[in-house]
Amino acid sequence: MAIEIEQDKNDQKRLTIRKHPDGEVLANHPLETSTGKLIKNKNHGRDRSKGIQSYKETVAQQFKDLELASRYIDVLMEKYPRYKRDQLAVLQKAAAEYPTVIDDALHKCMSEHLMSANDFIDVAKYLAAPRKKTPPIPAVKAIRSDSTDITVETHPMSTYTEILGGAAS
Repeated sequence: MAIEIEQDKNDQKRLTIRKHPDGEVLANHPLETSTGKLIKNKNHGRDRSKGIQSYKETVAQQFKDLELASRYIDVLMEKYPRYKRDQLAVLQKAAAEYPTVIDDALHKCMSEHLMSANDFIDVAKYLAAPRKKTPPIPAVKAIRSDSTDITVETHPMSTYTEILGGAAS
């Protein structure tokens, strides 16, 4: 393993990592001068052994409705062309974490037009969360069932017009 600090065309220092001193460059990063900052390219953590198409098929096979899953994934691929692999990775993570609800989550996302892998994992998480069941509210029993013996006091209309200061018509 050979790690070198080189200067590029713009006189900026770069960290270059090679398997052998004169071998192929494995990674090339701008040199970070502050301490504690992680130097990482997002591609370093990705599984690039599979092509996008086979990755898509692998993820789709985790659903019972393969056709619906393929349509959903196609929409994601079209909507996020730069982040295809990331979208598939999030779907795969959701399938691993919430296997019992992924089919319900898929149907919910399609019906509600929630078209991102992050929306999908949020729906799956919501569906998998335990619900506190509220007990049914008991029917209210009437204290008195005979309301016919209640008399309401009535006043002539002139009483109200006098109070409100209006003229009787």
